[in-house]
Amino acid sequence: MYCGMAYDKKQDVKPLCSYGSDDSLFVWSKQNIAELSKKDGDMKRKQLNAIAYLWELCYDLLLATDENVSVSPGFEAFGLRVNR
Repeated sequence: MYCGMAYDKKQDVKPLCSYGSDDSLFVWSKQNIAELSKKDGDMKRKQLNAIAYLWELCYDLLLATDENVSVSPGFEAFGLRVNR
C-alpha cells in the first residue's frame, strides 16, 4: 500500500502552519517556533519545510533497507544529524 502526502503551498495552508489554536493539524510548541525563529526566512515557509522533512523521515522509515536510496535526508537543514 502506498500513501502519498502533499500540500499545495499556493492554497490555504493555515491548518498546517497555525500554532496556538485548536484548528491546527500539527502541534507547534513554543520551543519549536523558537528554534525555527533562529533561522532566516519566512516562518510559514520554514514550517512547511519542516512538515515536508517530517514526511520524508516517515517515508524513509517505511522503506526496506535495500530499497532506501536516500543518502542525505533533507532535514539536516533543521540541525538534525544522523551519527554513524
